[in-house]
Amino acid sequence: MNLMKNSLMITLLLVIAFQGFSQETNDKKAKLNVGADIFSRYVWRGQDYGQSPSLQPSISIVKGGFEAGVWGAYASNGGYSETDPYIKYTLKGLSLILTDYFIHNEQYSNNINQLKSSNFLHFDDKTTPHIFEGALQFKGGEKFPISIYAGTFFYGLDKGWGYDSTKDAKGDNYYSTYVEFGYTFNCNERKFDLFLGLTPFEGAYGNGFGVVNTGITGYRNIKITSDFELPVKATVAVNPQSENIYFVFGITF
Repeated sequence: MNLMKNSLMITLLLVIAFQGFSQETNDKKAKLNVGADIFSRYVWRGQDYGQSPSLQPSISIVKGGFEAGVWGAYASNGGYSETDPYIKYTLKGLSLILTDYFIHNEQYSNNINQLKSSNFLHFDDKTTPHIFEGALQFKGGEKFPISIYAGTFFYGLDKGWGYDSTKDAKGDNYYSTYVEFGYTFNCNERKFDLFLGLTPFEGAYGNGFGVVNTGITGYRNIKITSDFELPVKATVAVNPQSENIYFVFGITF
């Protein structure tokens, strides 16, 4: 039964993704994207994963409003790694996103007692190394440079956070939710993003309602040759709830 359940889940994700690409959308051909970032730290939603430099490769295919891809993060010290397949549909600045955060490490945060397997094909809700998140994202574009993201974990490794004894005893999900507001602007011919992320209740991001991730990211292209520029970025992020601050530098290839 477990094998059948796993196979059905994987098949469903593939069908959803490729059904979108099989449709004719504005007569545009599919586009394949491949890239990678190297960051001094992997800081995500106000938390440091790996506490070391992180390699973050990505590959995706895009056709019209449909996108499917895989993104990963691998700490140089081997302390943390994840591989995240996702599918996304965008229409007029509004995106619907389904992400599978696959955690490789058997020792992961304070869920160590819940994570019994690091097998990619292990999908049992109580012990899986996967976290499924459904999200909505809005990006306003150049004339309205506001972005909003709201995502909720609805299946898998979102348990045992220690804030609710009943949930912890039953192995129930916390449905951890993250909401982020962003604003993009230019200064001295450089692009900057302001962001403010919060969680409405206790779970993966904090112990209750509050701001867990706020700061600024700056972007710059460093000219290497007459034909090549290297994109770099720097982020200062503060987590008021955990009283932490991070300064992260990254290079994009």
